[in-house]
Amino acid sequence: MPTQFSSLDTGFPTFTGRESTEQKVEALHGFTYMLLEYLRYILRNLGPENFNETDLKQMYDEIRAGVVVSNTVIVQELYAEYGAIADLVVNELRTDYMRASRYLASPQDLSDIDYIHIYDEELTFINAQVKFDEDENPLTEQLHHGDRYFYWTDASMTQMTSEKTTAWPVIVFQYDETVKASIAFATISGYATPVITLGAGNSETPDTGKAYIYKTSDGLRVRYYPENAVGLREIRFDNNGNVYVLGPLILDSSLQVYGSLSVGGALQVSGTSDFYGDVTFHGGVHGLPEPEEEEE
Repeated sequence: MPTQFSSLDTGFPTFTGRESTEQKVEALHGFTYMLLEYLRYILRNLGPENFNETDLKQMYDEIRAGVVVSNTVIVQELYAEYGAIADLVVNELRTDYMRASRYLASPQDLSDIDYIHIYDEELTFINAQVKFDEDENPLTEQLHHGDRYFYWTDASMTQMTSEKTTAWPVIVFQYDETVKASIAFATISGYATPVITLGAGNSETPDTGKAYIYKTSDGLRVRYYPENAVGLREIRFDNNGNVYVLGPLILDSSLQVYGSLSVGGALQVSGTSDFYGDVTFHGGVHGLPEPEEEEE
């Protein structure tokens, strides 16, 4: 059992060639046991007091500056295949790691990037399209995250750093980005509620062309603001199995209702209609037989 670092220096067993196989195995077994004991001693006793302050600071700086993993580099962010994936504190996640590799590809890859971005309490699904100038040349920029700009560590362009400036900036294409969908918390009736948003919308209003799906304490709601019509369209499912429709309802097949149905607009049915519960219409009814007048 070692008692100090100076006793840890030991050589590999030497053999003259006259030893039997059993003798060699026994020597190797003893050597392996000693190595295990040395390792246990080091792990139990290793600490800052075993290093001078200068060497310890240099070791820390080297680890902080960049750790090579699978031919990539970590520099306050996690990278894989030439792109940023996440801050090490995991407060942000992006999957558009292929930006730099697409610029370096031969021929260059100008196709769209569909990726996911998670930040704070929102998950967004984004489509990114390369920007072009008036002569149809793709626009470029240096890869950056906030105010941190990234450089290749050398001419091989396989490792990145934002800790120092080099002669090889990481160049990527510029992209127009459109949020196609998202999942985020919204305050509804005083409660934080996850809301699914579908569609990019348009510039008319913040909601036009978008759909929203969320669960409340009394049921499920699907809301849509159509681009070519005025007003909200909504389908509500309550906890009692009832369905409420705000806006016109058009069915291309038969309609059978076994519970309550409330329609806030016109109802048009192309097939047969059977109602086994309460039905309320707030608009016209098309495709249904007219009720017979009662005889006096």
